[in-house]
Amino acid sequence: MYEAVTTNANLAARQTKVQVLDSVLDRSRPADEGVVHVMASLAVWKRALL
Repeated sequence: MYEAVTTNANLAARQTKVQVLDSVLDRSRPADEGVVHVMASLAVWKRALL
């Protein structure tokens, strides 16, 4: 979970937009910010399984 939080903080610090397939997540909206957190958490979980 720490990696997901720090990844999200690093993206926010760099004002980076996250693009998923054809959709752009607007990190200024709480719902989209939540999606970014979930995606980062799943990535960390997947890495732990490998």
